[in-house]
Amino acid sequence: MRALGLSNIARALGGSVSGRNVVAPGPWHSHADRSLSIKIDPVARWQAEAARLNSDWNGLMRLRTSIAPLTCDICGAAPCINPSFCRLCRQTDAKAARTLPDAKIEWRRGLLHNGVSLERAYTELSNRPTPEATVEAVKHAVRDHGLRALSEIQAQERLQRCDADARTRLDRWIENRHST
Repeated sequence: MRALGLSNIARALGGSVSGRNVVAPGPWHSHADRSLSIKIDPVARWQAEAARLNSDWNGLMRLRTSIAPLTCDICGAAPCINPSFCRLCRQTDAKAARTLPDAKIEWRRGLLHNGVSLERAYTELSNRPTPEATVEAVKHAVRDHGLRALSEIQAQERLQRCDADARTRLDRWIENRHST
């Protein structure tokens, strides 16, 4: 009696081995057809073999799973299909677990909770300091065009986006620039 292996099944059905499956022509189909796919359950096969040999299959499996799990905890395959990638994933996960969470990220995650209204989240996110680039753009316009640059539309829009602290800094800069 021949062993029940994928290659023997494929040969018997006129098909081929594809990964862990046998693909073969379905009933009443042409020889080129590969619509029939057969997958052999390795656990059932080994259980049948263990029963034939009168061995302790369940004891062997308990020992096997205590040594190494049957399925990979990252990719879910049995055995792992990409051990080096899964090892790097485990190392990265362990490193992330050791690092302290960033306070800014935790604050933003807090805004995602159901108890936080959209208005409150928007207010908290928009109450940020004025970017330095906005302040520098206003200063640049004043350097190039003098105080009349403050009446231009672009400068007005930039000034509206400035918070109180940025406006105070701009006022002091303009006073110092034009008092000398």
